[in-house]
Amino acid sequence: MRVPNEQTAVEATQNEQSQGDSKNSKEKSYESTVIIKHPIELNGVLLNSIKLDFSKLTGDTVLKIDEELREEGMPTGFDNIWNQQAVLKLAARAAGMLTEDLRKLHAGDFMEVTFRTRNFFIGW
Repeated sequence: MRVPNEQTAVEATQNEQSQGDSKNSKEKSYESTVIIKHPIELNGVLLNSIKLDFSKLTGDTVLKIDEELREEGMPTGFDNIWNQQAVLKLAARAAGMLTEDLRKLHAGDFMEVTFRTRNFFIGW
């Protein structure tokens, strides 16, 4: 028995798709805001969300991250999208933050930021 107004996963997905279709079908969102469940203070400011803007990332960004990883002693560099260090650097660039600051996040918040970053590129 279904509760009134309850949607199945398929119905929810179809609703999201139809709402997305009402916009320009060629338009892709390059931004994602992650709500921080365990806010932290950075430089005297309480961080309760992180906006990831993937539109500013380029091939040059990826190559620089690869170079940085190799200089940091990772001989394979940015070898795949499952490389957590590479994803961390991508997330930091997209957020306009330092990797050191992202590392200070609660583990759950850190994982959400890096998963959101990885999933953006997997879904590309």
